[in-house]
Amino acid sequence: DIWQIDNPASKLKTGALTQTRWAAAQSDSMGRFFEPADSTEMRRVRSLDSMLKTEKKQAHKSGFLWFPSARQNYSSSEGNIRVVDTSKTRSGASQNGDSALIKKDSIKTGPVILNFDSIQSKPYRVIFKPDMVMVGAGVDTYYGSGYAGEAVAVFSDLLGNHQITVAGDIQGDFVDYTHVYASYLNLEHKINYGFAGFYSRDYTSSNVYGDSLFFDVDAGVTLSASCPFSLFSRLELDATFQNLYREPYVYTDALNKDTGSANLTYNIFIPSLSYCYDNILWGITGPINGTRAQASLEISPPVKRINSAFLSCDFDFRKYFHVFKRFVWANKIAVGSSIPLGSEQSSARKYFLGGDENWLNFETNGAGYRANINNFFYSQIVVPFRGWSYLDLIGTNYAVFNTEFRFPFIKEFSIAWPVQMALRYINGAVFADIGNAWNKEDEFKNIPLPKKIYGGVGYGLRANLGIFVVRYDYAWKTDWNTFLNSPVSYISLGAEF
Repeated sequence: DIWQIDNPASKLKTGALTQTRWAAAQSDSMGRFFEPADSTEMRRVRSLDSMLKTEKKQAHKSGFLWFPSARQNYSSSEGNIRVVDTSKTRSGASQNGDSALIKKDSIKTGPVILNFDSIQSKPYRVIFKPDMVMVGAGVDTYYGSGYAGEAVAVFSDLLGNHQITVAGDIQGDFVDYTHVYASYLNLEHKINYGFAGFYSRDYTSSNVYGDSLFFDVDAGVTLSASCPFSLFSRLELDATFQNLYREPYVYTDALNKDTGSANLTYNIFIPSLSYCYDNILWGITGPINGTRAQASLEISPPVKRINSAFLSCDFDFRKYFHVFKRFVWANKIAVGSSIPLGSEQSSARKYFLGGDENWLNFETNGAGYRANINNFFYSQIVVPFRGWSYLDLIGTNYAVFNTEFRFPFIKEFSIAWPVQMALRYINGAVFADIGNAWNKEDEFKNIPLPKKIYGGVGYGLRANLGIFVVRYDYAWKTDWNTFLNSPVSYISLGAEF
């Protein structure tokens, strides 16, 4: 798989390169990132392509080698390279230079190769080679946790049509803490598909205080497919089956089995269908222009041995306006609803409203956590909803509107001592989050809307530190009549919504 180019300096292009769409968008983000193809030109190309395919097919039936233009071609002759001018040696071809036909029998010494400096080629074949391999290992004798390690490896073929990922980690021993994951992804056809499997053994907290635990043995498989309609839109189909076995433990002076609680087993099967659209242009801390949208339908079917059955529908729409090439007005509307199926009295899929994504100094509503400990496998955390803590508002329906005005705030901030450090392009933002999560009994006179509307208002800063974006927000909780408590600080990681 080695290709050779002779005298590469003589083949360099001269003159300035044509400006890419990305480079043009940096100077004028108001312009269209992708221009539609000219319909007249597209029809001409399709017509020419159809004509060439027909000509090629007829040539092969007549025993000719066919070339799409009368250019110089190379063929092998007694181990040397000789130039074949197809405009003079073709047989049965027209003399106007549109195409070239060479009688197969006239070439005795080997195949004709078009415009390649190397003379040997062979059909493409799939050979997996590593794209990334990462391994880490450690031993801790002080805390008595024994050995620990993790590994990730990604393999693909030369064209990137096939991708294999394997990953795993352990801590202490294989019995108490093990995670194993493997996946395969096929990108060879228009419809991409893949599958994955996972197995884990781990302790998880059964409450936010950490005084009781579950020992979980979790295994499952995932199947996925994606069909793109354009560069911006696609249809996705996913299906996940998961088996979870839980043993309750309590922690007093030591970790002991909770004899007062029964072991739990969950069988979870959730297929989902989603339509996605995304044509945004990114800035240094988040999107600055374009539209993002996703509509999803998710079902846990009412079949035997599946613990919970429900049907849910979710919609998320985001629009970004780049104003005067300096400011961004970001808007997001998200709604969702779930209903029980079969003999279920209430949907197991809940919407947990409150907090922010990747909130480091997080606060959690303890009562809401304990009441929904068995619903986390099916449920969705809805963020951002600043001024509130995680799980402050819970329901089988939700609606949220986020609006945020973003602006450049600090161009450069540097420190010379004791450590030289510089932060550049720190952006500011003012925002309002409006919405609620509710159940059927909380609706206003049988209208599918809540009786109360809550929200949060505040301001924040964002900085791109090179390896990640850090966000700081300061927000007040409100029912739009008064502020309900003191403001809350949010330190979070990741790009803006």
